[in-house]
Amino acid sequence: MKLYKSKENRVIAGICGGIGTELMKHLLELAKKEFVQKIHLTVLANNFNAMHMYEKYGFKQIRMIPKGDIWRGKRFDCIEMLLELY
Repeated sequence: MKLYKSKENRVIAGICGGIGTELMKHLLELAKKEFVQKIHLTVLANNFNAMHMYEKYGFKQIRMIPKGDIWRGKRFDCIEMLLELY
């Protein structure tokens, strides 16, 4: 997991592999403690389980990024998602 804090007080998370509910809870707690306004993440477009979990926490799909991620040398479509905390 990679987290980037931008000038606009956002955390951008690029996530590869499995992520559990507990990790998401901790990420959201930390973001709220740090007064992060928005969290952006990308998820592979065919990773329906992950998208469902993110949506459970309030993330909204923003856009499809064709061939936006590389996994094991192959390009895959990904979905950008956003959660606005404040």
